[in-house]
Amino acid sequence: MTTKIDFTDILNKQIGSAPVPQPLPSGTYSGVISGVPTFRQVNTKEGEKVVASVTVSIIEAGEDVDPDDLEAVGGLRRGDGEAKTIRAEFWLDDNSRYQFERFLAAMGLQGTYAEALPQLPGKEVTALVERREYTTNSGETRVVNDVKRLYAA
Repeated sequence: MTTKIDFTDILNKQIGSAPVPQPLPSGTYSGVISGVPTFRQVNTKEGEKVVASVTVSIIEAGEDVDPDDLEAVGGLRRGDGEAKTIRAEFWLDDNSRYQFERFLAAMGLQGTYAEALPQLPGKEVTALVERREYTTNSGETRVVNDVKRLYAA
């Protein structure tokens, strides 16, 4: 059965009317890997490097997460009821790829990346998350989540 999507509601929205996402409070979270990692190239001072991004759907906040701070950002669910997500990034250059491979091995995976990566979705993980404030090029202050560590659960 094919459902026809009506984009009229989206097309009529004013630019700038979207709510600003609220980052999770710092602390430890349990989650599940959603989807296979995505890859992108990043230009650095040392040249182009590849980054793997692993998306995690948050299931539960650890005891070190302040419950009042978590409630203030809307809890663990987005407005549509879906789990909030975080993204852990792994640099895949020769100096940093070891961390990604250590993570894959801790998840019980082996072989080539092509064999291992499709097995990641649904695996349980624990993430250490920190809030970070930064200033954009236009002078605006923003707060984001940085995933400091991603562990096999």
